[in-house]
Amino acid sequence: MKSNFLQRAITGIIFVAVLIGCIVGGAVSFGILFAIISALAINEFCNLVNHVEGIQVNKRICILSGIFLFLCFFYFGIDPSQTGIFIPYLALFIYLMVSELYLKKENPLNNWAYAMLSQMYIALPFALLNVLAFHNDPASEFSSISYNPILPLSIFIFLWLNDTGAYCIGSLIGKHRLFECISPNKS
Repeated sequence: MKSNFLQRAITGIIFVAVLIGCIVGGAVSFGILFAIISALAINEFCNLVNHVEGIQVNKRICILSGIFLFLCFFYFGIDPSQTGIFIPYLALFIYLMVSELYLKKENPLNNWAYAMLSQMYIALPFALLNVLAFHNDPASEFSSISYNPILPLSIFIFLWLNDTGAYCIGSLIGKHRLFECISPNKS
């Protein structure tokens, strides 16, 4: 148990340092980091879904769509007057829908549903971090948009505190296993 805890702690410290550094480092590092995290998360989701019999999601288009959605919200956070930036994303969305009909795969409706789920479940929440990060500054003479890392960072701090507390409490005083078929050692 100590080896597992030590490995988790070291990995967690590195992850937290990178995440905090990129969020506090400015808008560009924030955007790059979360575009990469969005792509990796969608890739993992598509890999898991593609192992289900009869499902074959177009992983490249899902990843591209997720990155593009994040970047659309990022640009929209910087310049809210540019709503046209979302039009290419809608085109990718329509491409996903139409392509499934013509690719003659085993189950096109389920493929499309899982592709849309990757956008709603993973890409959209990461994209909405931009709404927290960019704020209109009414105190300035001109209406300006500024990057504020406090809200996105606070979301992660609360998540980390909750997860760490649950892990420590479960490890130290947990007696009864919750869902052994899903997570055998979770108490």
